[in-house]
Amino acid sequence: MLPVDKELFVLYIWLMKKRTKRKIYPLVNPITYAIEGARVIDKDMLARVRWLEIEAIHAFRNGEATETHWNQLNDMASLGELMATDGMGVEVLDAAKKAEDCLKDAAKRFAETGKMSLEVAGVITLNDLQEYHDLQRQSVSRAEYWVYIKKMLDLRRSKAPRVKVI
Repeated sequence: MLPVDKELFVLYIWLMKKRTKRKIYPLVNPITYAIEGARVIDKDMLARVRWLEIEAIHAFRNGEATETHWNQLNDMASLGELMATDGMGVEVLDAAKKAEDCLKDAAKRFAETGKMSLEVAGVITLNDLQEYHDLQRQSVSRAEYWVYIKKMLDLRRSKAPRVKVI
């Protein structure tokens, strides 16, 4: 039975309507978050990552490399190869394969002598790979780059045969 009064009827209809409960994100502005994800990686972050990679290459050149340096360069080679197989800078594949071989040699040398170092050809190969991968990083958005990083980590966790972990 409906209420007789028109105002009560409107109130009744208004109360019976379904309402959406919007999620409010007070700590994150979704528009700014979307713009940040679509933007190319900012120059400060690129400079820090570039500096870490160059520092690792110099440590290998000087014979002062640690396992952390080896892991940084191995991640760079794996990411470069993964991005190249997805069509982002196909010319990186050759440098990535050579860099993996150099890093395998460095791991064997570390197991035998306890020092991580590379020959001159290996350092040149890693420099080339670093330049190629830096260009790859600059040509994709931050969100795409994080997708590649997550994909590489998932492949490594699943122990896929195409990912070599020494």
